[in-house]
Amino acid sequence: MNFAIFALADGLQYVAPQAPAAPDFGSLLVRLLAMTLFTLLICAALIWAVRFARRPRVPAGSTGMMRVVESLVLTGRSSVYLIEVGTARVLVAIDPAGLKSCHLVDDNFAGVLEGAGVEPPAAGPSVAEMMSLLAAGRVAA
Repeated sequence: MNFAIFALADGLQYVAPQAPAAPDFGSLLVRLLAMTLFTLLICAALIWAVRFARRPRVPAGSTGMMRVVESLVLTGRSSVYLIEVGTARVLVAIDPAGLKSCHLVDDNFAGVLEGAGVEPPAAGPSVAEMMSLLAAGRVAA
């Protein structure tokens, strides 16, 4: 049976197919730009979705009683925050491991410093005095 198939194949002639027409450069460029724009839009949508998902949620009935008054970065990723909650102020220390300490700060902080024996810093020269000292130093040099 295999012999019969080869016998039939001997009488057939191979005809090469014609080459396809050259693609249109303009349509290729339009497709390339459209697919690039589509990919960029998908990336932008993903970035927006991640930022939206990570945004802190504020409850609908929240009155905004808590706010950060001041923050201070100490070293690397350690920082201190002064937070106002209603009428009270709270000092919060944070490092990479998490919350380290939380202290309620009195309204009369200067009175607490005086009671602890800490003297307030002496008043330094005014801006005008500093400017005159700098100007005198330039003239002398």
